[in-house]
This record gives sequence, structure tokens and C-alpha cells, in this order.
Amino acid sequence: MKKIFTLLAVSMLFLNGKSQTTLSFDGTDDYVAINKSYSSPISALTAEVWFKTSFTTAGDYSNWALICFDRSEYWHFSIEGDGRIGFHSTSVTGATDDFWSSANSALVNGTWHHAAVVFDGTDKIIYVDGVEVARKVNAHAGGNIGRSGVTRFGFLGDGSEADFIQFFN
Repeated sequence: MKKIFTLLAVSMLFLNGKSQTTLSFDGTDDYVAINKSYSSPISALTAEVWFKTSFTTAGDYSNWALICFDRSEYWHFSIEGDGRIGFHSTSVTGATDDFWSSANSALVNGTWHHAAVVFDGTDKIIYVDGVEVARKVNAHAGGNIGRSGVTRFGFLGDGSEADFIQFFN
């Protein structure tokens, strides 16, 4: 079964909410590099997307990365085939916290939805269509997200562990 995933108007704080582009991914190996990287721990973040998909399947990591800065080094935001929103992150000590909302088949029905993930410095929070749907209290025991001294660039779509990006003019 081919995964079809469409991402609209990616808006993250560091993008200043100005994206007005529609992207469509075929579910195989598509991605867009973001000219943003982390190389030190993150004390707080908010990332949000508009997306639609009709790909359904069970299991963790079964659908598509919405935004990825390498789950094992910084953070990863995903939609699973059963409609769970995932917010995965690694602490400064290297402990990875995989966190999902509850399954929601309405999120994989081919209609547009808005999802946001927040790390407020303590808790990880997932919002869907403007409603808080999951919260992990003290997700990293009071620590920040990300490993010091490791540089990772971000991607929309297929995840990556890129420590550099070459842009062409």
C-alpha cells in the first residue's frame, strides 16, 4: 500500500509562520530540507503543521515524519497510520522519549487537520485541531531536548540524520 501524505503551510516558530506552500509526498522517500539546525539543547519549542493523509496501518513508526530533526539526537513529529500524533525527543543525557496521542482514525481520513507539538521546558503537549489531546508531564525530568555538540538539520517528510545541507541556487 502506498502512503500518500500532503503537508500544507508548515509553520514553526523559527519559520515565523510565513510558509504558504503545499507539498505532496508519495510516501516512499520524499522530503524537503529545512534551512534550520540545532547544535545545542532546546529549552522550549513549538512546531505545527496542516496535513492530510488516508494511509492507514497499525504499528509505531508506520506512517510519515511531519518534521524531523533526528529523533535520537533532537526531536521528531509524526502521524501514524492509526491516527496517533507522535512527538519523539531525546534528552541531553541521551534518553529517548517516544510519546503518542491516542489513536484517532478520523486523522487518516483524507481531510485536512492541524497538529501541533509543544515542549514548554518541562511537559510535552500534543494538540489536534486546536484541542490538547495528550500531555506527558516532566518528559525529560526537567532537562532540555537535544544532545550538546551534535548538529542536526531539519526535514519535512522522510526523517534524516543530516549534519549539513547543501543548497543549490
